[in-house]
This record gives sequence, C-alpha cells and structure tokens, in this order.
Amino acid sequence: MIRVASQEDFPAIAQLAAMLWPSEDENILLGEFKANHGSSDHALYICEEKNEVIGFVELSLRNDYVEGTSSSPVAYIEAIFVKEQYRKQRIGIALVQRAEEWAREKGCRELASDTEISNITSQNFHKQCGFEEANRIVAFVKAL
Repeated sequence: MIRVASQEDFPAIAQLAAMLWPSEDENILLGEFKANHGSSDHALYICEEKNEVIGFVELSLRNDYVEGTSSSPVAYIEAIFVKEQYRKQRIGIALVQRAEEWAREKGCRELASDTEISNITSQNFHKQCGFEEANRIVAFVKAL
C-alpha cells in the first residue's frame, strides 16, 4: 500500500535512505525528512507491507533550471528506494506513478530524476518507468 508518510514513518525511511546513500549519516537524513515535513514543495510517500516500510519516494518542486526540462516548476524525484527483497514486484513503478500524480496535482508538466552515471540498475529502472535520458555530465571539484 502506498500512502503519504507520517512523522512516525521517518525513522524507517531514514534507515532505507541510509541504504540508498551508505556514506550519509542516518540521523542527518532523519533531520532532513523532519525539516521538509509539511512543506507544500515537498512530498514523501511510502510503500508498506504488513506494517513495514519497504520503499519510499521523496519529491520536491524545483523552480531553478532542471537538466533537460522546458517548464517550471518541475517535480523532482529526490530519492526512490525499495528494499532489495521487494524489488521486481512493480513497487518502484507504483511509487513513480504516485509521484506523477503529485506532480500533476502541483501543476507540473514534467517529472525529473537523476542517478549516478555508474548506476546501470537505476538507469534501467528509470527507462522502464518511461523516463528519457536528458544528459550525461561529469562533475568536478577543486579544493581551495
């Protein structure tokens, strides 16, 4: 079942987010979910089974330029994750479909997302959901 996340769900979502981003601190992720809660520019949906959070999608409205888009604001999938044992059961697709509904409710004409250039599994998932690749970039940083 997919539903809007409640504050009580945040610790479980933070655990899943830490699986998605292993280098991130779970408590910091939890704080970010709490900080965005209640904002009309953010949404957080979960998929639960037998009272267990097994997946989530985090969304935001972006008003700045989003690579490959031609409208503003753009609904953006900030994160999407499904526990490994529940994958390939169309849960991720259902989460994206809910994201599309939210985007339409917000008046958006486009839904965007990104993934690491090396994450072929995520790239294939996005294509399966109907996303089209917009661009590839290499990011640089220089310490000063």
